[in-house]
Amino acid sequence: MRRRSRVLVRDAVGAAVVVALVGTVAFGGWRLDRRLGAAAAGAATPPTARPAADQRHAGATGPSVPLGLYVGSGAPAAAAAADQALGDKVTYVLDFLPANTWAQLSDPAPFARSWAGTTLRFVIGVPMLPTNGGTLAQGGTGAYDAAFSRLARGLVAAGLGHAVLMVGWQPYSTQNRWHVTSPATAAQYVAFWDHIHQAMAGVPGARFVFEWDAGTVFGSQTDPTRTYPGDRDVDIVATDAFDAGLGGVPADQQWAVLLDQPFGPAWLAVFATAHGKSFALAMSGLVPASANGAGDNSVFVADSVRWAAEHHATMDLLWDQGASTVTDGAFPAAAAVLSRAAQQ
Repeated sequence: MRRRSRVLVRDAVGAAVVVALVGTVAFGGWRLDRRLGAAAAGAATPPTARPAADQRHAGATGPSVPLGLYVGSGAPAAAAAADQALGDKVTYVLDFLPANTWAQLSDPAPFARSWAGTTLRFVIGVPMLPTNGGTLAQGGTGAYDAAFSRLARGLVAAGLGHAVLMVGWQPYSTQNRWHVTSPATAAQYVAFWDHIHQAMAGVPGARFVFEWDAGTVFGSQTDPTRTYPGDRDVDIVATDAFDAGLGGVPADQQWAVLLDQPFGPAWLAVFATAHGKSFALAMSGLVPASANGAGDNSVFVADSVRWAAEHHATMDLLWDQGASTVTDGAFPAAAAVLSRAAQQ
């Protein structure tokens, strides 16, 4: 029996790096038709069979997976440049709605104008609460339904009625005002998520796809399914995957180690299949060596893209901004791998 690596990804430094990458953003038409093809093996048992290392790290990246990018807030020119660097093969672009106040959160018109001209499909991070005002408990009672209905009407009016909505991403991140700290707050999060879904999906013209991003809970003892909003509300189950906090693990083994973590990508992919949902890597990427990452880790990129494709993931969305930018030449080996994957 193979001994499973038990490196805990959420060590104090590694978790801080991933949170810093995702938590510093300013909260800032098609139908989903891809589904995981693998049969569910039971929600609590991740798949363990994997190709041998020499097969995994061969030159080809394997079958294709729809790629997405986060390039910054309201940055259509940067998105176009990154797409061009990958051979015009990018499908999705991620951005986060600004939410300093309820009025700002419920009015997506400035957000839409900031992306004028882009042809990429949107994944929109929808904050559950603005920077100022509101609580999970109140949201769970329906107190903010009107604000999210206004948001939905604004998105439909802006031509974004088919967007993927990543509502309340990373519920265990303390960087987010909707973060969960107990079974009671987990229940409030779930109830609030349900209210948001019902308020937004019920707007005329809405054809949104709702994504639940469990965040970076792998390697911990926190069961992410405590915050699962439920099958009625969720279309895509997702997680995040960065090469941070894996110090001491050789670069060519990092994805496999991360994959095998408790509540890691493999576990969540099985969970998604068991619930009849699509699976996605909501945010993934590389972290500089100076920030406890592995730098230009082309093997991590190749392995993650291949695994996502083999498991028919809806998307693999790369964090391509700041110190983690791949397409600007800072990580040339990883960029080459990603470019090859985009051409598949």
